[in-house]
Amino acid sequence: MGKLRQSFKNWYTVTKPNKTIWFLQWLTSMIPSACTVIAAIPTAKVITCMTVADYKGAITYLCITFALTLLGSLSWHFQYLLDIKQLRHVYPSIQEKLFNKIFNASDASFKYTSKEKIINTITNNITTLSDFCDYTAFKSAYLIQAIITLVIIFSTNWLIGILIFSIALLVFFIMNALNHGIAKLSNTIYDERDKLTESFADMIDSRDMSNDMNLKEKLHDKYFGRIGTIVKKYKKRNILKSIRDNWVYVLYTFIILLATIYIVKLVSDNSLTLTLYFVLTPYLTSAITKFVDFFGLIDNLETANISALRVKTLLDMSEKDIVNFGKNSINKITGALTFTNVEYKAKDKIDKSINTIKTFNTQIQKGEIVLFEGQRNCGKRSIFYMLRRAIRPDSGTITLDAVNIYDFDSDTYKQNISYTTSKPYFYIDTIMENLRLINPNKKHIYEACKKVGIHDTIMALPEGYNTNLSLNPSALTDGQKFLLGIARTLLTKCEIFMIYEFPIGLSNKEIKQVKNIIENLKSRHTILIFSASNPIDDIITRHFMIENGNISEMPSDKEKSLSSISVDTPFSKTVGQK
Repeated sequence: MGKLRQSFKNWYTVTKPNKTIWFLQWLTSMIPSACTVIAAIPTAKVITCMTVADYKGAITYLCITFALTLLGSLSWHFQYLLDIKQLRHVYPSIQEKLFNKIFNASDASFKYTSKEKIINTITNNITTLSDFCDYTAFKSAYLIQAIITLVIIFSTNWLIGILIFSIALLVFFIMNALNHGIAKLSNTIYDERDKLTESFADMIDSRDMSNDMNLKEKLHDKYFGRIGTIVKKYKKRNILKSIRDNWVYVLYTFIILLATIYIVKLVSDNSLTLTLYFVLTPYLTSAITKFVDFFGLIDNLETANISALRVKTLLDMSEKDIVNFGKNSINKITGALTFTNVEYKAKDKIDKSINTIKTFNTQIQKGEIVLFEGQRNCGKRSIFYMLRRAIRPDSGTITLDAVNIYDFDSDTYKQNISYTTSKPYFYIDTIMENLRLINPNKKHIYEACKKVGIHDTIMALPEGYNTNLSLNPSALTDGQKFLLGIARTLLTKCEIFMIYEFPIGLSNKEIKQVKNIIENLKSRHTILIFSASNPIDDIITRHFMIENGNISEMPSDKEKSLSSISVDTPFSKTVGQK
């Protein structure tokens, strides 16, 4: 008893629930229980009325019983809504404490690795997989019980038997649709929670810089906006659960009410004996209830499936990956990448913007300029996301300097691989403040901007580096913003530099600038470009074409020149052969 009391105290200390909501939750849970007990009285009155041939009285008491059922379901519905209201109080409250703890800590050493995600997966999902074995056992017994009950009903009155069987089918299809919707929302909630964890990790990584730059309030709004999204998903899921657990019950109870009234009419017409009435009526609700209990297995299966998919990511890791996950912290990385039998299957994945990649093998050395070219939905985004560790290959490995990219801790990996896109995102602040988020040294910022040829353009603006691009979106062209994005990436001092798509409508001058930048960078960086077009063909070292998940390497300009003057011999090399 002492341990239980201590556990409750620990829970209350951390959770601090809203007491008023807590009381209402208790009250709305008690009302259905009371209704169930009270319902026995009008049920008994029905029998009494039937024995004295008071059929109108029997029908009245049946309606009262249904009214109590309706009241109970209404109470449960409000209890579900109160549940989400309590969540809105507790969840942000705890997150607020954690958020402030991170930013108010002075000497604490915060370190995030993906091991936390592994622990969450094991804690939240392994028991679900085990419990499902038990569900299939006792819920199969419910099915047998329901079938036997249905056989008894059929043998008594086949019309009522068909009605009950039809109700069971109707309930099955409704619950199947609802359970599918609930499972889909659950999956979305889990993914959003993972993203929230990653966002929290990013704040931990950049805590000192964020405090220095006074970004706490902006990060707070962004972070709690994501929390608000999760709470909304919880609300939608709870409403679906309420419909499944309460209103479907009201629906089939109402149909059973009509069936029971029909049986009362049969007794009044002497088409059915009173004895058969007492035998038949208890089975009406019992048959449907047991069918519904069995159909709950669908929900358990959906939940088990989600857990299985999430645990599978752990099972697919090698023992070395599990042991060393998030451990490696290598100070000097050269930037050599190796893809070994890398595959990614887009089927059944939630993000439909990421496409399949079929078996891909290659080695990329430091100093190479590599172009992955392909049209929309070809699969180049998949390679880009894998290198960002946003998704994981279904099979195969990607190594950086012979170390699996998932074996690096978060800090090390982020410091050594960076990217910019055709439309780089800038925070609602000045150009200088955006760049200072990466490197606070003003001299380094000027040097990076000069390297990409954007410094003079910025200085020519009325407010120079104090220009706010959010308030003045036309201050720089798309091409100039792209160059500014490159400058920001250079400030990270990464070893692997990635460009995802070029802006549409780059001028010849801007294309020339981009070429010069890339050529100047290749001595110190591995450069990967993902694009639907190829405006820099004359400077790339290696060229991969991606189409429907197939990645094939194209011959370089040098190889093309050699092939155009070569003489066919039995030893001539064909494209794609090794």
